[in-house]
Amino acid sequence: MILGKHEQGICRIRYDARTQLLVSASWDSSLKVWNPHTDSESKLLHTILLPAKAFAMDIVPNYLNADSVPVQDTKPRMVVAMAERLVYIYDLQSIRDACDQKNFDQASKAEQTRESSLKFMLRDIRCMPDGLGYTTSSIEGRIAVEFFDPSTESQAQKYAFKCHRKEVDGEDVVFPIHAVAFSPRYGTFATGGGDAHCALWDPFAKKRIRQYTLPASISALAFSADGNMLAIATGADDLNQEVKPGDK
Repeated sequence: MILGKHEQGICRIRYDARTQLLVSASWDSSLKVWNPHTDSESKLLHTILLPAKAFAMDIVPNYLNADSVPVQDTKPRMVVAMAERLVYIYDLQSIRDACDQKNFDQASKAEQTRESSLKFMLRDIRCMPDGLGYTTSSIEGRIAVEFFDPSTESQAQKYAFKCHRKEVDGEDVVFPIHAVAFSPRYGTFATGGGDAHCALWDPFAKKRIRQYTLPASISALAFSADGNMLAIATGADDLNQEVKPGDK
């Protein structure tokens, strides 16, 4: 079924089983909150207007697998990465309650508003499976690890690092990091860049575990719900690579 539409392209769509909300983020500087389960003809609950174009959005996952990372913060949060280095954090349960009460002004309020610690345009944002924080990636070949808790002690733990760079003819070439994905089993995360590399990282030891070389620029990453499989999607960004009909 068709739920509805945005005025411009949709960059992300996420579903939260706890609140039964489906959220779409668009380049039209808005979030749309949908209830796909209602019998009503209109599935749209609310439109949240953003101060800038949305580049990425994610919801804290709710893994029920016994082998998954223990959840330390159960609040169903949503984070949105926008132009001008803006990052907004929302409480999905508050949005659900406000929409049910028709209090749409309250439903539009972000729990926290932040400025990204990365200096250039954000490409992806992903929430940690333990519910404590998120990572952002940018076009400048950097990853930032951030935490939801606004306390001074928690914010002192955030950090950023360089990756997806290589030396070409004596020059340091920087590649955008298009995708990030967390493993629900180990809490490690993968990054995929325009350099056609997928790297696995340990956020606790702050080091790279392994790196894979793909035939073309990586466009998307996803772990299976049990953490046993990692899917890597590549694009035809390499102009020297011939893509034939039927290629995957």
